[in-house]
Amino acid sequence: MNVADLMELAERVEAAAGPNYALEVDITRKLFGKMAAIKPYTASLDAAMMLVPEGWSWTVDAVGRASCFAPNEPKPWPRTGGLATTPALALCAAALRARANSNQMTVERKDG
Repeated sequence: MNVADLMELAERVEAAAGPNYALEVDITRKLFGKMAAIKPYTASLDAAMMLVPEGWSWTVDAVGRASCFAPNEPKPWPRTGGLATTPALALCAAALRARANSNQMTVERKDG
């Protein structure tokens, strides 16, 4: 999964009016493969939390804003955000951006 694909998927999640099964299918297939169980990432905070990369922390509010950040990285900490109609959608978008950021950080470490 490349960075551009994850960012495009995050934008689609933010644009959703509410929970969206088709998006959950796309997230599952792109991140975990066709045979993985589809989870309600756009409907459930518990499911959306599973998308946050290991080592990253997250925050979410009741209005539909979320952020993910990597406190174990050198400051300034990498941070991503999501703004959507529900907290689950916002966290889902922020987590997808965090995964994109995490992928980019891994590439930079290998190149550095």
